[in-house]
Amino acid sequence: MDFNSIVNQVVSFNTRAPAVLGDVFTRVTVKSLLDAEDARRYIDPVATHVNVFPLVHIADPTVPDDSNKYMYLKIQFETGEVTALGVPWIDPDSLTIVTPGTAIVTLTDFSPDDIPRLRNALLANNFTGFTVEMG
Repeated sequence: MDFNSIVNQVVSFNTRAPAVLGDVFTRVTVKSLLDAEDARRYIDPVATHVNVFPLVHIADPTVPDDSNKYMYLKIQFETGEVTALGVPWIDPDSLTIVTPGTAIVTLTDFSPDDIPRLRNALLANNFTGFTVEMG
């Protein structure tokens, strides 16, 4: 996969080392492709590589055992937090580009008093681009 093609895209993916990195990254924005030196601004590539390599190597035996020999993605979460992940740490088969769209939900027997509760439920699940109106 050409990871340059997903720069500035919103993506979701699984990692190859969920015990170390977490399993699923959902709706993160790929900001840029970095080398190990630049990734050091966000993570410790050497220390993380030591922890993830045994798991990543099982999935892809061609991954070099040297954190300086592969590229990293700078990613931004919806919260604004930024980090970096080694490209080999990502399961390329799980990577999807998030295509924005509009969802229409109709709630019957809905009271205006329920608007704050609905708004809080959406925010708690990382939905931020919404309006709630009574019809």
